[in-house]
Amino acid sequence: SFLLTQNNFKSMKTIDIKNTDGEVVHSFTSKNNSFSKTLKNYMQKKLQENNTTTEKVELFNLDLSNQTIERSFLGTVGVIHFNFCTFNNTSIVSSTLENITFNQSSFNGVKMIKNDFYYCNFINCNFTITFYDDYSFLKGNVFNHCRFFECDFTDAIIRHNRHFYTSLNNTIFSNTSFTNNHFYDCTLLDNDFYSANFYNTEFRNSSLDGNLTNSQTLFFNLQCPEEGAFIGWKKCSNYIVKLQITADAKRTSATSHKCRASKALVLDIQKYNGEKAPINSVASNYDPSFIYEVGKIVKVENFNTNRWDECSTGIHFFINRENASYY
Repeated sequence: SFLLTQNNFKSMKTIDIKNTDGEVVHSFTSKNNSFSKTLKNYMQKKLQENNTTTEKVELFNLDLSNQTIERSFLGTVGVIHFNFCTFNNTSIVSSTLENITFNQSSFNGVKMIKNDFYYCNFINCNFTITFYDDYSFLKGNVFNHCRFFECDFTDAIIRHNRHFYTSLNNTIFSNTSFTNNHFYDCTLLDNDFYSANFYNTEFRNSSLDGNLTNSQTLFFNLQCPEEGAFIGWKKCSNYIVKLQITADAKRTSATSHKCRASKALVLDIQKYNGEKAPINSVASNYDPSFIYEVGKIVKVENFNTNRWDECSTGIHFFINRENASYY
């Protein structure tokens, strides 16, 4: 009995939450305690002190840096505002955050991985890299009805996240790796996308107006010429088809090397090694009735002009022959 009591005592742990001046603002002791439990206890305590389940509770100047928040539910029936708080180099993993607003808070070097964010707001928050911090890294998260406004994600890595009914407005994404993200019914307005990389990112039913790009912004602007005739390549069966996209053809691309056009002249059918193929026509891989015949023009009457719908109707092709051969 004494040994059991001693072991229970040893498993008790006290963890402090401090403000940015190093002062302890909350202590919590429990069996097998963690920073996640301590933070949740603090949030619940502040809601109780406020004696409300509907109004917001304001938390100021907390130093929550270099911590781990893992497998925690930080949802509340009220609304918590973290103001001027620091989460630098903190890992937030496999957790659920709901009805939380982060205002003018610092997330330098934060790691957000496989979390669910519901109705969360990030207002004027900083996710940039500093001399003392690693890259901010957001991967595998779900953002549902969230809002990012006037934030800075310069040099951040944002990959494989899903965004539903979420807005990203007036935010800096300079040199941000924004690959393999999915946006459904979102708004991305008036952002700075200078030198950002959007490879294989999906925008479905989303608004993208007023965003700034430059020559180093990857896979956001069209991958093919916006006007005039040009050469394109596509794979059909075991052959490479050389096309001339006509000057009057509609053309689009989304966020990969693949493009679509409404009309093309078939110039040649080649083997992989570039030699002329022993055939004069070849069928499309996806529609056997759609035939590419040398010297003939092919058309798609129901061409989908929505550039973000990459796999929709049209003549799919690549600007680079090698990319077509690898497809």
